Order: sequence, then structure tokens, then C-alpha cells
Amino acid sequence: MNNWQLTTPVVFFIFKRPDTTQQVFERIQQARPPQLLVVADGPAGDNPTHLAQIQATRAVVEQVDWDCTVERHYSPVNLGMKGRMASGVDWAFSRVKEAIILEDDCLPTPSFFRYCEELLKQYRYDGRVLHIAGSNYGQPGPNPRASYYFSRCLPVWGWASWRRAWQHHDGTLAFWPQMRQDLPKYLEARWSPDFMRQLGNKIYAGESRLWSVGWWYSLLYRQGFAVLPQVNLVTNLGFGAGATITHSIRHPLSDLMAWDIPLPLSHRHSMLRDESPQALYALQESLMRKTHRGWTV
Repeated sequence: MNNWQLTTPVVFFIFKRPDTTQQVFERIQQARPPQLLVVADGPAGDNPTHLAQIQATRAVVEQVDWDCTVERHYSPVNLGMKGRMASGVDWAFSRVKEAIILEDDCLPTPSFFRYCEELLKQYRYDGRVLHIAGSNYGQPGPNPRASYYFSRCLPVWGWASWRRAWQHHDGTLAFWPQMRQDLPKYLEARWSPDFMRQLGNKIYAGESRLWSVGWWYSLLYRQGFAVLPQVNLVTNLGFGAGATITHSIRHPLSDLMAWDIPLPLSHRHSMLRDESPQALYALQESLMRKTHRGWTV
């Protein structure tokens, strides 16, 4: 990796957690992207503690000390996680054609950046591939000789994609009435149609707080692929009382280890989709089911 230089823009979502933001920023700083697009939500009210946290968090990304073009998209009002993530990715892909995307609690290993960049180039013009995930929830693929596998699960803890893919994102699920009529067609055999129908109904009714489920269903409707790494590349630092969604530190993913992936990548020789490990789907479902606050979707 000594002679390798990152050329892909990085999009960094921040809000009011300066401690985790600093840790993730230091990994970005080590990767030295030539372009950094920073997206931030605005304050909810005038709580002085929150305002101080937002200010301290935004100060972290002023530490850019390498040759880098920095663009900022800071909302003056609070849009919430769903509104800020979707609008922020919209803005980012209005600026660049492909990007690596990190949130302020998603700590990648150093090899994550090259993994994303290699795959962005490998599948740049393949319309079947819509999403490159950095996390696999600790579930390796069926072929240990390959660096990654294809799935219809869609982890978003550190990911990458293209403008040509994001154009298919529809957070309102306008296509849901058609998709719902033949739902098993879009799912893997071991998935629960009842749960997926219930979740789809919630998204379509505007009852979801998660931006990622609209992206997931958009991928399913397009019958597209997500690429998942053979080893987990991202640790989520955000489990705990201050989180928007991941409140419980006892969740099985709250202490998930991350590892560097061997480089250069060993690429796939076919585009056959792999059956997602059952545990992978179960973990993705668990993030959307009941917590102590009820439904989190």
C-alpha cells in the first residue's frame, strides 16, 4: 500500500459527537482523499449543550492538513437523520460521480479506502452493482478465496457508490404498490416476506426514521447487488445512550471487530449472487426491529 494514493472523494457526515468524529476523521486524514465533502445537520432548538457539541464537532473537520479540496453542506435547521442523510447524499452526488461515504460513528480500517476505490473502479459501469459495503456484520461470504461477495443485504456502516446508482434511490417507495404485489420475487428464499411487507408498508406510509431502508428497498426493487467484504472493515462506535437508533450496548454488533483486508483484492470471476448468510439477514433485521423504545424503523 506504500505506493498507493487515494483518488476517490470522501463524504463525511457529522452532527454533535466530537469524540467519535475525531476518531473517524483521523482515519480519513491518514487516507488523504483529494476531495472531502462534509455534511452536517443543524441544531434542534437552542439547547446550549447541543450547540456547543455541534460547534466542537464541526471544529474537528477544520484539521485538514493535506492537499485537499473541502466542501461543506451544513444545514441551518435540524432535518433529522433520515432527512439529512438522504439530502446529504443527494448533494454529494450532485458534486461528484462516485464517493466513499462515512458517518461520524463508523470507524474504518485503513484498508477500507483502497477496498472501496478498487471496487468503485471494478464495477463503475456495471448497472447491477449499486452499493459497496464496508461492513459485513461479521458474516464472511461462502468463498474464502474471494475478497468479497454479492448480496441483497445492505449494510451502510461505511460504504461507497456512484451517482448512476444513487439515482435509483426513492425514499418514499413510490414503487411499493407494484413491488408488494409480487414481493417474494425480490427476496431471497430464507427471508421473511411478512417482515419485509410490514417494513415496506411502514416506509411507504412515511413512518420510518431510517434513511437506509429506502435505499435497501430501492436496491431490491431494481434487483441489484450490494458488495460485501469477506472480512469486516468497519466498527460502529455509536452504540449507547446518545445514539439515534443503536441504543443498546448489549447488541451483538456493538463490539464488532474490524480487520484489514488483504490487498490487492481478489476479484470475482462471475456475477452470480451469493445467498446471504442467514445470520447476516437476521442481524440486519434485528437493527430494524423492536428495541426498548419500540420499532426503530
